[in-house]
Amino acid sequence: MMNRSHLPRRAFTLIELLVVIAIIAILIGLLIPAVQKVREAAQRIQCINNLKQIGLATHTYANANERLPSTWFTFRPHNSNPAVGNYANGQTWRTVWIDLLPYIEQGNLYTAGSKDNPIVGYNGFGWDYISSYVAVAPPPSTYLCPADGTNLGHIDKSGAFGSSNSSLGTIYTTSSYRSNLMVFDPNNNYSLMNAMPDGLSQTIIIGHCLEKCDGTSVGNGIQYIDWGANPGDTGTQHPIAGFGFVTYFNTNPVRDASGNFAGVPPPTITGASAGLAPNGNQIGVRISGYPDFSQGNLPFQINPAPGSCRQEVLQSPHPGAMLVTLGDGSVRSVSSGVSKVTWVNACNPRDGNPLGSDW
Repeated sequence: MMNRSHLPRRAFTLIELLVVIAIIAILIGLLIPAVQKVREAAQRIQCINNLKQIGLATHTYANANERLPSTWFTFRPHNSNPAVGNYANGQTWRTVWIDLLPYIEQGNLYTAGSKDNPIVGYNGFGWDYISSYVAVAPPPSTYLCPADGTNLGHIDKSGAFGSSNSSLGTIYTTSSYRSNLMVFDPNNNYSLMNAMPDGLSQTIIIGHCLEKCDGTSVGNGIQYIDWGANPGDTGTQHPIAGFGFVTYFNTNPVRDASGNFAGVPPPTITGASAGLAPNGNQIGVRISGYPDFSQGNLPFQINPAPGSCRQEVLQSPHPGAMLVTLGDGSVRSVSSGVSKVTWVNACNPRDGNPLGSDW
């Protein structure tokens, strides 16, 4: 009788092998969506944490300074002494994102462009051209959303902005969030309560955006969002990390002679002896600035495809929702199904309109 141990082994048939491969493929197909959901959830949690930190930093800044920072601040006091250069030492060319740096544990980056560090700065005057020094540095992780893969290098590749005075480079770096222009008013030093008479918990102060808004298929081209950019050194408000430009312009009764600026006259490059805003800012709000609170019937975009990004509104990289920071420092996930009316009312801090049931 033949020993069973010496029986020849039965090999897999081709059909059996194909069945095994098919089962493995099915399992992988089931696993990939689960992994993607876990990744998306982690990215969402990190983004929520960023927005909470920004909200907390805003409150801490307001408590320390008894006012809110401005979406931007541009003031270059003229210096009549030619021996020390054209401009006097002053805190100039800043943004809300620069002013919040010490309150998100980025004091070293903040100091790198301040008058406390004479090694950097324009002609040794420190704060002059601060945007040119701070805003070209790698952006803080708090200002970056991991779900946004539109600009992995975080560099504004347009080549249109930057300063040759910078030792760090001439190209600004980008970020994932914008500040509400009507809250962080560039023409008024509002306190928290005065900035949002409709209520802190009823007002959006920070909104999401894509670092690189590719609108080539809708006639807009490509726009990068520069967290430290200032209209004084970019020559435009388009890359500024703020939103609500047109609404601000239309609700501000002050205009310059051309009708193109709300708040203060166009910038005077050689000084600022007249025409300043109440808080000393030198540059007003252009009607051509964007994004606004809405465009047509569109409140914001969710995951726009490359080429379809609408620069006139905010954009979210998160599926089905726009994450925002409210005036009380909390973070809210706004559904993609929110109505335009409710969204605009939540963005406008002083229209007196109640939020809808879809909020």
